[in-house]
Amino acid sequence: MLFGIFVLIAINVSNMLEDSERWVIELEPDLDLSDA
Repeated sequence: MLFGIFVLIAINVSNMLEDSERWVIELEPDLDLSDA
């Protein structure tokens, strides 16, 4: 039970991180994130 809740939290966090990366790309189009 706890493991399932932990997995759901991890999935939500990873989705939030992906969304924030997309925001950075949209807000800062001049930055080339590929050669960071």
